[in-house]
Amino acid sequence: MIEIELKYNGMVIYMKNNYKIYDFVPGVATVESNVDRIPMFYYAGQLNDNVELDKVTPNIKVKYSVVDNINSVAGLNINEFKNRSSRFTNMYYLNNVIYYERNIGLGLKIKLCFIDDEQKPELIVNKTYHKFVKSNVDTVYATGRRLAHIVHTKLLEKEIATIHAAATSYNNQAILLMAPSNTGKTSTVLNSILRNYKFVSEDICVTDGENIYGCPLNYGFQTIHQSSSPQKININNKLKYKLFDFFPMLAYYLNKPMDLTVDKFKINMEHKDNNLTTFSSTKLGYIFILSSSPDKKYTELNATEAFDKIYTLQRNEFLYLSDYLISTYYFLNSNAHSIKSISQMEESIIQKMISKSHVYEIFSNDPKDYIKVIDEIVKNH
Repeated sequence: MIEIELKYNGMVIYMKNNYKIYDFVPGVATVESNVDRIPMFYYAGQLNDNVELDKVTPNIKVKYSVVDNINSVAGLNINEFKNRSSRFTNMYYLNNVIYYERNIGLGLKIKLCFIDDEQKPELIVNKTYHKFVKSNVDTVYATGRRLAHIVHTKLLEKEIATIHAAATSYNNQAILLMAPSNTGKTSTVLNSILRNYKFVSEDICVTDGENIYGCPLNYGFQTIHQSSSPQKININNKLKYKLFDFFPMLAYYLNKPMDLTVDKFKINMEHKDNNLTTFSSTKLGYIFILSSSPDKKYTELNATEAFDKIYTLQRNEFLYLSDYLISTYYFLNSNAHSIKSISQMEESIIQKMISKSHVYEIFSNDPKDYIKVIDEIVKNH
């Protein structure tokens, strides 16, 4: 394998043949891939070179490969591999390798191979799977969602949890914003920046229970909603938003309307001279759970109340426990952690988060109210 070191805009990108390594959780996780967009990979919807590779050795490294076809697995032709394998539903397992195939109609067949290499787990998919399955349908998950589930569980094995939360920071304390989708996390983060908070993450964070790491390549970070800077949106973007309202599934097959980089994000927020973002770890200080409600109030939660709320939000957002790929791996691999231990690790990290922070629930039907309450609590605590 030929390795080339390139410099792009002052940043070093390591290329192996046509592969690049992307630091999608700086200092925590990297992915090596021969494509720059992985459908429904919630850690990094669009892989790009805006984030410099962290000098710290990441906790996990994964590889994602798109190939023309998968004709053999682990040195065996497909039929021979199947005959030697143990099977879990429609997944075949042999010696840390999982193979999956399924007809999706019109003569098309999707194929997947997961190789659980100790140093760098690899997910290999054929072009048909990568190109045509852009969302989850029944038990057929998009390739990026399956890669995300691999990353999710591998991080938990190393005592790091993925959290469905936006995050900002003030006075070097991370502030997690947790809520169901479409409640107001994004607008609250953007409004916090206008009040001199620092941006950490817009939709996904990872944590060891004490430190918060953002995911700067997440879709939400690069695709700022039109309300943040309406004057920057051209007519084509407006038409796309209208089209997505009527046909939501099209959003998975068309490019996102706005593909904003870190620098453009700073310009749009009209704070060009400020250091708005932080990609290093930040100590957790506060957790705010945002609830859509006609009652305008807030309350501090005790540990039990906070755990129940956070755990419910986590289970609603992350479905890795129902992915047959993950189930096959933990069910048939005698050397792997158990599903129970993975779940318990997530619970333990959530409990640690709660013990290290002040947890509040804010109620309002107007997302603009959230930052007002947060600002009052954080700056007067």
